[in-house]
Amino acid sequence: MDENRQAILLLSAQFSAPDKGVPTPLTTMEYGRFAAWLRQTGAQPRDLFYRFNALLQHWQDPKGKVTTERLQYLLGRGMAMGLAIEKWQSAGIWILTRSDPEYPARLKKRLGEAAPAVLFGVGQKRLLNAGGLAVVGSRNIVDEDLMQTQQVAKQAASEGINLVSGGARGVDETAMLSALEVEGTALGILANDLFKSALAGKWRKYLKSGQLALVSPFYPEARFHVGHAMGRNKYVYCLSDHALVIHCEEGSGGSWTGATENFRKNWVPLFVKKQENASGNSALIEKGAYIMDIPMMGAATDKDWLTQQVSFLARDKDTSVGQRDQNSVGRHLETSKEIDVTDLVSSYADFIKFVTTLLSQQEQIKFSELKILKKDLKDKQLKEWLDQSVESEDLKRHGRSRTYSFGRLGAKQADLFSE
Repeated sequence: MDENRQAILLLSAQFSAPDKGVPTPLTTMEYGRFAAWLRQTGAQPRDLFYRFNALLQHWQDPKGKVTTERLQYLLGRGMAMGLAIEKWQSAGIWILTRSDPEYPARLKKRLGEAAPAVLFGVGQKRLLNAGGLAVVGSRNIVDEDLMQTQQVAKQAASEGINLVSGGARGVDETAMLSALEVEGTALGILANDLFKSALAGKWRKYLKSGQLALVSPFYPEARFHVGHAMGRNKYVYCLSDHALVIHCEEGSGGSWTGATENFRKNWVPLFVKKQENASGNSALIEKGAYIMDIPMMGAATDKDWLTQQVSFLARDKDTSVGQRDQNSVGRHLETSKEIDVTDLVSSYADFIKFVTTLLSQQEQIKFSELKILKKDLKDKQLKEWLDQSVESEDLKRHGRSRTYSFGRLGAKQADLFSE
């Protein structure tokens, strides 16, 4: 382990059950503050081993929490670190710091300095950067929730979509195991007991097969703690591309807290399973969450129905999910199905009317989405009409990507079609 990684671990990781009265490792925000200051001075964490006094004479924590005495104590825990790492490695646990190339880019991008300094994990590291669909919900679920969780997870696996969840009993565990059982992949972000989970029979075979990764920003032997469980939620969202809430109650529980935080921070597009007996689901829909239409088990569906819903409703994973037109929630899916089934495009004029109708509900449309919605058109014809629409200023193409929005004339046409 290089010296930078050693210094980051010593400053921010816990190596045993906490003792009373001794300095605690830096929190995520404290380490972020201190690391930013080190970068500004042109130093790296390893420099603290050699130039501690010279560096720290200019350091003053604006919050007054990160003192030189605390830093000195933390850096002196080398023996405790060595013993802990040896124990964790016996269970297959690996360690990533923010300086490692495998550290998930989504966390850095979405959380910035609030991204955890250290991640502990076991299993397939590449899944940390695989993105995918986060499926979350209550610990106690009824049979309908159970079956639809299984349905979504198995569909994700069949379409090659990585499943992201929190590993807790109920929706989380059901979703992960359902995807894994049909040869899918899953990433579980744990709030506690990573060491025990790494050895647990229900996960072990999937860890060995490379289908699964379990990761935690917390001490691998930590017991359950409400604060950790709540803090874990943001990592579930930030390591995914889209999220689905199966069941939550308004104003209570981690599922509600995580979903509303996602709205505030605009991390990923949020989907909700519509049901009357879940107050949180209804409240999230009112806030602007998309409704996901989960087919009944065994119902005739398109083989890629999950991708269709996600790609059409969540046009862009960087969309500001908290600022969508609330009146249009659920209408997108209904409209897309109606157009896809009933509107056969036989001319350029029909095509422009079709695209204009879509753009009246969303700012942009991608070529990949049009391919899904207009299966009656060959790719060559679709591209030709798109190129023609740009030339005639009906549509505007953005950069080199095949993403389109209203052109100068297209916006006028939209007014005509809406009358």
